[in-house]
Amino acid sequence: MRTDEEILRDVTDELKWDPILQNANIGMNVHDGIVTLTGNVDSYGKRVAAENAVWAVKGVTAVAEELNVQLAPHDVVSDYMVAKNILMAFKLNTYVPEGEIKIAVTNGNVKLAGEVDWNFQKDQADNTINNLRGTKSSVNSITIKPED
Repeated sequence: MRTDEEILRDVTDELKWDPILQNANIGMNVHDGIVTLTGNVDSYGKRVAAENAVWAVKGVTAVAEELNVQLAPHDVVSDYMVAKNILMAFKLNTYVPEGEIKIAVTNGNVKLAGEVDWNFQKDQADNTINNLRGTKSSVNSITIKPED
């Protein structure tokens, strides 16, 4: 079993080596293999990248992700524009089935709902919005259609 100090060192290295997170102000703590991330990032994509970097470290048992997304002034857009940009991004992604996913946006927080045939389609819908301007968080409530 890896020690918390070893995990902390490796998480620090992972965050340092991720080019998306180069100038991010992220604090971290490890206790019993649980990594807590704190601080502020300026995009939802950086929040997702930080969590993914932590999961890449052997010995991590859970992530308490307490990062705040504080958008830069030029990245703040209306919820209407966030929804419109998501719809356009979905149209450009051939793996996201058109018309099957419902989008709700409140203060930059996105909720996806609907039903798709495959899990990769659900994942693609979620991944598509990670770096769109104005997005602060997402909840993916898309379900997979049961097989007949």
